Amino acid sequence: MVIPQSVKSVARWACSPFPEQVSFRFSLVATFGATIIMAYGWILRFSLPHYSLWNLDTWGYLHPALSIFNGQGFEQTNGRSGFYPSILLSILSIGNSVEGIATAQQVLGFLSGVLLWCVWLQWCRLLPASRLRDIIVPLLGLLVLAIYDWNPTMIVFELSLRPEGVLPFFGFAQLNCVILFCVLIQSRVRRRGLAVVCGSLSIILAYCCFQLKPSWAFATVFTSLPVVVAFLFPWWMPGGGRRVDALMAMVIGFLAITGMSVAYKVWMRPDFASVSFLPTTLFCVHADLISDQLLRNSSQAFNEEVMKVFAENLKNEVAVARTQRGARSLGFDPDYLQYQSSIAMPLTGMNREAIIGLYYRMYLDAWLGNPTGMFIKIWRQMTFFVFPDPKTFLTRQVDFS
Repeated sequence: MVIPQSVKSVARWACSPFPEQVSFRFSLVATFGATIIMAYGWILRFSLPHYSLWNLDTWGYLHPALSIFNGQGFEQTNGRSGFYPSILLSILSIGNSVEGIATAQQVLGFLSGVLLWCVWLQWCRLLPASRLRDIIVPLLGLLVLAIYDWNPTMIVFELSLRPEGVLPFFGFAQLNCVILFCVLIQSRVRRRGLAVVCGSLSIILAYCCFQLKPSWAFATVFTSLPVVVAFLFPWWMPGGGRRVDALMAMVIGFLAITGMSVAYKVWMRPDFASVSFLPTTLFCVHADLISDQLLRNSSQAFNEEVMKVFAENLKNEVAVARTQRGARSLGFDPDYLQYQSSIAMPLTGMNREAIIGLYYRMYLDAWLGNPTGMFIKIWRQMTFFVFPDPKTFLTRQVDFS
């Protein structure tokens, strides 16, 4: 059987991200495996009804977009940042349907799998040449791709009106830009313009990830460090980096971030919760560990009598939160604590700044007092993503009529 030259060209293009030492046949097999995984991920996503799922957080993201159509301006709600509502506004303006949001997020979720595979192969090229890199690492990449692309939790996120539905797309796009910047900045072939574009995009996309998920602040900072390192310590980059290119990427990136921040400040009408949302969320998500820490030692934080009452009330509310429906992954429902409980009632006499400072203080005290518990909580969240609850749309017949 004679294979047409055009088919060969397409196959070689598809296998081009693999290291040169990898045989073409193995590259073709791995690429075919990735294609099968992505195709099944597409089927999993688009075999479901395109209904957007709502929860207690949804209104904070959707209302700013709807307020534009009502002529009230871009009104901040429940302290949410403006980036994800801007995405929803764009989708609603194009599709004129809330259901279109789910479709758009599913498409971005599918593209996230493509970007993940590209990130893995680009990272593979940076490793020292060996059989481990050329064969084992790509096979592990197929496993990682399948875990992500077929994950019911991620698919449900894409159906939900939450920033988690689009965060992976921006995260993997940012990692692609970072790796391409590292490759181009030390390449002997001068591609200054492309290196500057990738470097600046890595900073801009990191800021977008931070806006989508403020709790990822440290992650976005660390993934942007290669651009800063290339400027401050160019001799650390193998082959010698170009300091001017890194400087231009940093300047463009920070100017873009500044422009986005100023635009949101001018365009968005702020609300009270804009300064209290992050500390309140951190407090409620870690309320079980904070409660234990307060019961062990409540006298170190502000007024001792007030804190004793607060600690006892928090203990009771956490016990109630453990009985709520949203208590699967954390062992309690943080949304109940944040929106329905009376955890802040003992703090009625304190002003807003004092309450915010208290929440941050208790969160940091929980880290210092029980770092093991914090890391266990992070590990449980990771295992919940990798091994999700099987009771999802993928395994049960759901009647949406």
